[in-house]
Amino acid sequence: MPILTTTIHPPGSPSPAPDPALNAGKRRHAAVEEVEDEEDERYVEDFPEDMNAGEWQEHCKTYFQKLRDEQKDAGNTPWYPFETEDEWELAKWLMTLGLSQKKTDEYLKLKVVRTWSESNYIVSPISSRSTRE
Repeated sequence: MPILTTTIHPPGSPSPAPDPALNAGKRRHAAVEEVEDEEDERYVEDFPEDMNAGEWQEHCKTYFQKLRDEQKDAGNTPWYPFETEDEWELAKWLMTLGLSQKKTDEYLKLKVVRTWSESNYIVSPISSRSTRE
């Protein structure tokens, strides 16, 4: 039975270089071995022809397309329910700014914002809103 020896070096002294013979045959990077599949057969199952698999059925609109068509049919603008594109742009900016609903409400209650909103309010015949909050 071989005797193992351990050498303890005092602090601050250089440690000896590792023995290259100990690392011989060891890889320093990951390796991937190719392993053959256990089953190399393909599974095929015929689909009943009366089910029309893969056949084009009909054109289907997305929810957004349906909503936009309804807006057009009702005569609404793309920024509906807002009166103007400017109002829509402000609302979009407020919602994407990252403010909480409370902070957004505080902003909308500022006198300067209410005054601007009231002075720029134009009644649109296509709008279903009749009063301003």
